[in-house]
Amino acid sequence: MTNILNAPVHPDAATAFVRRVPDPAGNILSQFLPDKPIEDTRVEVTDVELTSSTAPYRSYDGNIPRIKRDGFSVRQIEMLPMSLQGGKGEYERLQLEKVRQSGGSDAAIVEAIYNDLEKIVINIRNAVEVYRGKLLSTGRVTVAENGVFTEADFGVPASHFVAADTPWANAEDARPIEDELAWTEVYANSYGQAPGGQIVSRKTMGALRASKEIRAAAGLDVGNGPRFVSNEVVNAALSAFDLPPIVAVYDQMINGQRVIPEGKVVFVPQNYADLGNTYWGVSATAMELLNAAQTDSSFSDMPGLVGVVIKSGPPFQEAALVDSINLPILNNPKALMVADVNG
Repeated sequence: MTNILNAPVHPDAATAFVRRVPDPAGNILSQFLPDKPIEDTRVEVTDVELTSSTAPYRSYDGNIPRIKRDGFSVRQIEMLPMSLQGGKGEYERLQLEKVRQSGGSDAAIVEAIYNDLEKIVINIRNAVEVYRGKLLSTGRVTVAENGVFTEADFGVPASHFVAADTPWANAEDARPIEDELAWTEVYANSYGQAPGGQIVSRKTMGALRASKEIRAAAGLDVGNGPRFVSNEVVNAALSAFDLPPIVAVYDQMINGQRVIPEGKVVFVPQNYADLGNTYWGVSATAMELLNAAQTDSSFSDMPGLVGVVIKSGPPFQEAALVDSINLPILNNPKALMVADVNG
């Protein structure tokens, strides 16, 4: 049996706290797949086929043609629950000390609860960052953990997964500008406009800074000039060919693994919001708080992280818990392109 406690930390206070905990430093993929709360457990994804039609001429007194509508299809994708609770430790020790003293201040217990809540949220935000990275580097979200085996494939066109003819680490022979001119053409023809930026690793940025083709495009003497140029010079060279700038140099590692694999260059649209979102829905714990009237919040406040203190047993235990349902989703699969520059 599990109960949600109102003391010493009320669910409303716990929920307000967990929603204020920021992403860990380095978790920046929310810039490209920003959080979006919705009052549901499913997300409607619309696949839109954009048309670039024109208005035709007609004869005087002739029939007026009808406009061609954009084609679209709608599908629903279930979000997945992501929850975590605090372990046995300081919280139980402080409860024992309070009983031993026949009461007393809850201050130390409250602090321990908030410490647990903060640690849990950091773990959840790190997990979401990992799945954002999977989506941006593969076009899919594959979950294979804790007894859950599922995959959401958002249908990124096969032509949007490209590779360099020569590894970019080969500073003399690689042709990153030539590669990107070809890739940008594919992207623009598919999506309707050129990409707005690229996400690269520090190693890939270093390869661009050393590239003979980039240095030549910058007007440098590749025989006697510097072997490396600055990041600003790289972006200037890209701009000279109407290629998208480097918008993020990203090397985040979580649990000892790179969030985006080395050698992947992720192309994103000019308006990041067109790419997708990380959706947060209404969790089972949020519904329980509403049904049991244990919150002053309304249904519209329920999407997102929810923090509570629970009591379960026997054996009786109390723990901080953070519950959520979420999923990073591509709203427009044609807005993503991924290049492998390792060769």
